[in-house]
Amino acid sequence: MPLAKPTAPDLLESLYDGAMNPERWPRFLGQLATRFDGGTASLRITDIEKPRVYSSFTQGFDAEANRRYMEESVAVDLFRDALSAAPLGTTLASHEIVSDREFERSAHYQMVFRPNGNFYAMGAQFERQASRAAHIGVHRPR
Repeated sequence: MPLAKPTAPDLLESLYDGAMNPERWPRFLGQLATRFDGGTASLRITDIEKPRVYSSFTQGFDAEANRRYMEESVAVDLFRDALSAAPLGTTLASHEIVSDREFERSAHYQMVFRPNGNFYAMGAQFERQASRAAHIGVHRPR
């Protein structure tokens, strides 16, 4: 994986530029996905205790797969509990949470990752308030 230093200023500039304007977040997410050789990226605000999505911003996601995640797949998301249990800001990779074989057979993979052409994910929760958490993730093919 390439060093982050050469593109970090561009990513930070894009992040700061869009921080107060959600319409600009897809640009940042697209740059983030590209930086990690991924096809998609997401920033979501979810409930820690219940399978509920309050806000979702994605880049590169299949619209139907994203709708399914928002409405039903969040309940079978294999990464939710691990992200919530980790210290705030801890980056977790999908293979650290679930084996490739188990993931490939999961409803979460079939409903969200497979339609998007992805297999691996990396993400972190970066904010928690009451029962809500904000997390960011990048996803890439096998």
